This record gives sequence, structure tokens and C-alpha cells, in this order.
Amino acid sequence: MDRRTAIAAIAAASVALPAHAQPKPLRFIVPYPPGGPLDIVARALAEQVQPTLGNVYVDNRPGAGGNLGADLCAKAPPDGSTIVMGAVATHA
Repeated sequence: MDRRTAIAAIAAASVALPAHAQPKPLRFIVPYPPGGPLDIVARALAEQVQPTLGNVYVDNRPGAGGNLGADLCAKAPPDGSTIVMGAVATHA
């Protein structure tokens, strides 16, 4: 794991810690196809935080330049169990 991936993992894990108290699995939404850079980071992060946070899964939702995945996260219940792993375009 390189330094950027480690920093991203630590940053995302700190955001996900409030979800630890919930029985629901943690869901990382990647708004791009499987095998891309964000998918690789999300899967590495899921592997690292799974011992601490329990069940974690990566949900790839490509389409519309990443907007479909970002919209799915925006409409998710505000319970802290859904995180979008996007780029600048999906957060604008």
C-alpha cells in the first residue's frame, strides 16, 4: 500500500467510525466501474477497516460521469452507513 492509499484509508476510516455502533454493514459506493483507481482504493480500504467496523462492502455504480453513484449516496438514509468514494466531479 503506497502512502496516498494509506492516507485515504485513514481519512475515510475516521469518517466511518460513527457507523461502528450500528448493526448495518458499511457501504462504500464507488461511482465508477470496477477495476479503476477509486475501486482499488475502496477495496483496499474495506479490507483494512473490516476487522474494526465489521461487514464492509463496495458497491460500484458507474454511469453519468459518476453522478448516479453520488446521487445514490445523497438519497441514502442519514445513518452513517453509506460513504461515496468519488472524485472532484462527483462532489461538485
